[in-house]
Amino acid sequence: MNRRVSRRSFVQSTFIGMTGAAWTSSNDFMSTTFGRSEYLEPEKKRSANDRIQLGFIGIGTMGRGHLGGFLGNNRTQVVAVCDVVQERLQAGKKQVEDRYSKGKKGTYNGCQTFTDFRELLEKGKVDAVVIATPDHWHAIPCILAARAKKHIYCENKTTRYPRAHTSCNAPKRGQHKA
Repeated sequence: MNRRVSRRSFVQSTFIGMTGAAWTSSNDFMSTTFGRSEYLEPEKKRSANDRIQLGFIGIGTMGRGHLGGFLGNNRTQVVAVCDVVQERLQAGKKQVEDRYSKGKKGTYNGCQTFTDFRELLEKGKVDAVVIATPDHWHAIPCILAARAKKHIYCENKTTRYPRAHTSCNAPKRGQHKA
C-alpha cells in the first residue's frame, strides 16, 4: 500500500500527538509552566479577602467590555464604577449589581458610583483600577492612581500623546503631590 502523506496532515498529526503527550505527561509540567496547578482545577468560591477589589474609571464601549470580563472572574470583585455620563454610570452599576445578585436572595447594593475619578481613588475601597477612558484621558487617571498606590490596568497610548509618557514614570515618583 503506497499512501502519500501530505505536509499538512503530517504537521496536524504531529501537533496533536505532541499536545496530547504534553497534556498527559504530568501536572508538574502545567504547575511549573503556569505557576500553580489551580489552572487544572475547577474554579472554587473565594472569600472576599482573596479577591482583588476593582474600580472602573470609564464605562464606555471598552469599559463595558472589560467590566463584563472582570465580572466573570472569581478572583476579582467590582466595587466601584466611575463615569461622567450619568446613563453609562447607572448602566455600569446595574450590570455589576445584577451579576452579583444573580442566584442569591435579594439584591446586591455594594457598587459605589462616582462621577469624578479622583473621588474613586480617594474614597473607593479599591485595590486596583481599570482605566477605560478616551485615549487622551488615560494619562491623568493613571498618574493619580499610581500616586494613590493602586494597581492599574490601562490600555495606555504611550507613543501617541506626549503627556502619556509621564504616566510611565509616575510609580517611581509616587511621593510627589499632584
